[in-house]
Amino acid sequence: MEHLENFRLHEIKQEIEAASEQVAEERLHQAVAKGLDRAKKTSIKRRIGFQVGIMAGLLALTVFLLNYWGQDMKEQGNSSYESVVQGSLGDIPEYVLSQMTSDMEAAAEHGLYQPVNRSEQTGPYQVTVDGILADQQQIYLFITLANQSGKSTPMELSNYQFYDPKGDRSPRRITSPAFMSNDKYKTVQHLTYTLSFDESPAGLLVFSGNIQSSSSYEAESAFEISIEWNPDIYKNLQRTIALHQTEVIEGHSFTLNSLVLTPLATTLAVDTDPEAGTGIEGFINSKLILDRKQEGRFVHAIYPRNYEYRYAADDNLSLSRLIFNSIYYRDINEITFQASGITLSSRHAFEITIDTAKEQLIAAPSNFTLLSLKENNAQEVELQLRYSPPQPDNPDLEPLSFDFNRYFLDQEGNRHRFLSGDYLKRVAILKFDALSYPQPLTFTGNQIDREQIQHAMQWDFPFIEQ
Repeated sequence: MEHLENFRLHEIKQEIEAASEQVAEERLHQAVAKGLDRAKKTSIKRRIGFQVGIMAGLLALTVFLLNYWGQDMKEQGNSSYESVVQGSLGDIPEYVLSQMTSDMEAAAEHGLYQPVNRSEQTGPYQVTVDGILADQQQIYLFITLANQSGKSTPMELSNYQFYDPKGDRSPRRITSPAFMSNDKYKTVQHLTYTLSFDESPAGLLVFSGNIQSSSSYEAESAFEISIEWNPDIYKNLQRTIALHQTEVIEGHSFTLNSLVLTPLATTLAVDTDPEAGTGIEGFINSKLILDRKQEGRFVHAIYPRNYEYRYAADDNLSLSRLIFNSIYYRDINEITFQASGITLSSRHAFEITIDTAKEQLIAAPSNFTLLSLKENNAQEVELQLRYSPPQPDNPDLEPLSFDFNRYFLDQEGNRHRFLSGDYLKRVAILKFDALSYPQPLTFTGNQIDREQIQHAMQWDFPFIEQ
């Protein structure tokens, strides 16, 4: 935590210095307000020793700047500053605060964190949903796992699902939980799910799954927890900007449909041709620029932090959303989309045939090689396959260049499911039960070919809500 604390202090100092040197009075006031807010929250995290002295000095400088420019900013009518309503951070666990990004911090400070505190004891484990941070399109779910047997072994969840009150799977997208690295081998672990929705959920989700130690083959323990929260807190906190900008690049068409602003994210909705044989996977060097043409103001740009896709023809993936950091609490008159081209992708099915009893690769595409095949123990086989990308000199085209289906086939056509699958750089690590299979085994998946088309794009959109 110490390096993180020092980084935050340094970050506050940089914000004040950058503001005083580079930006006009309005920008400076926003930077100072942000620095003061961070300083307040940092003090909640019990900084000690010499850090307190540094914080006091920074706060003194911040207060001086705030007094100097604050009155002038009020006269200019900065509505985003005046509308800030501070939320209480006292009910937020320390581990949750330590994981928050700047977007999450701002949302929590506006009262969008809601404690849940629901637990279930299952076998030697306790699963607790501590709280959620939510808006109309996204939920961060903060969870604590406890091994009450006292064993300091990593715990893992499997077969987890989220259901709405009707029993339907609810989130559009689930980001796998990220464990805090410093508690991996403790009897208590913390993790975070990110859930994305097409429509605002009704305030109730059922979270179910299994938990077990990842270092042993003990029986899994099932759990089910009902998660309730108040969606009225954020029901009006969404701003939508219509764009309707269509472009055709070498026969590939797309439309920037709308920009949706919520406290936790900025979502750019993109429509593409669902029948296209090659999908538009993304934009090259894309960004949103805020108030590009406003004089006397530091130009601020935000870049995509995530992408979401839909299936098009031939199981190709095509871009549907770009997710940026939140700009919900900013005053903006105009927003500009810029990119230098598009990335196309197409998927081609492949088969790899291996006699695992003889440890022999029988057939595979030329860019796959058998790296290793071994039994980790009497119950698990680990298969490692190396993938050589067709364009190794272009790292922009390499990510996610292949994937495997969840099942493999034995010689008699029976399907078997993988225990797990990981991808480390150009190596696929596939684990499955150590059984006596009719040989050989067939592993299937898709290879993803990519192409980039350079084409400069820039469109300015007035910030007018629907």
